[in-house]
This record gives sequence, structure tokens and C-alpha cells, in this order.
Amino acid sequence: LGKQLELLVGDVFLGAACVAYYGPFTGVFRNGIVDEWVQECAKVKIPVSNQFSLVNTLAKPVEVRDWNLNGLPSDAVSIDNGVCVKVG
Repeated sequence: LGKQLELLVGDVFLGAACVAYYGPFTGVFRNGIVDEWVQECAKVKIPVSNQFSLVNTLAKPVEVRDWNLNGLPSDAVSIDNGVCVKVG
């Protein structure tokens, strides 16, 4: 729990960046910019998860499962889009 709390600010910062910038980009491009953001955060000593995930940061598994049961495809891009719609 202590480590998760330490990473919270940086992960929420990245989550907000994802919601603001993901838009029409492909999954490959999205992964690339997140990787760059994680590296930049490390350079300026903002603690973030090494394997950052928008869905793990801003959504609950039960919520995502409900989206899938209601017809949302279960691929990462669709789920990330769902998160963006939910919080954006």
C-alpha cells in the first residue's frame, strides 16, 4: 500500500495526460507516448508505475467488466476509450 500511495500522484498525472491526449490515436502510438511520458517523469523524479495503465489507474475491474457485458469490446484501445469517456 505504501508504494501504491507513493506512485499515486504520478499515475493520476499520467492518467490525466492520457485522457487529454489519447483522442484518435492508435494503440501503438498511445503506448509509445505513455512510455515517453514515464521516462520523462523519471528524469524529473516524479514517481510513476513502471508499467502504467490507464485502466488500472482510473477504472475499477467490475466497471470494465460491466462495460464488456454491455457490448464494449475487450481490447485495450476500446477499454481505454471507455475510461476516457467516463472521466473525460
